[in-house]
Amino acid sequence: MQIVYKYILKADEQQYLELPLYSQILSTANQGDDIVLYALVNPEQKEIQRHRIEVYGTGHSINDANLADLKFLGTVLMYNGELVFHVFYE
Repeated sequence: MQIVYKYILKADEQQYLELPLYSQILSTANQGDDIVLYALVNPEQKEIQRHRIEVYGTGHSINDANLADLKFLGTVLMYNGELVFHVFYE
């Protein structure tokens, strides 16, 4: 059984998200005042895999070494486009 779950992200540069093993990260969006990540998960899977998530605002510097193992997930507009964040994951 697979279910799409929502996870709230912080606007910090780096954070970790623990998902059931074999989960598939799908997308990112804003919901109200939150940056959210959607993932397809099997809630019965007891083993956990830790994913590194990095969120950067437009114009913020990013160390090239930080991006080496990351995939771009998407761009999130907050507060009618006044703040723009870019989400990467490992």
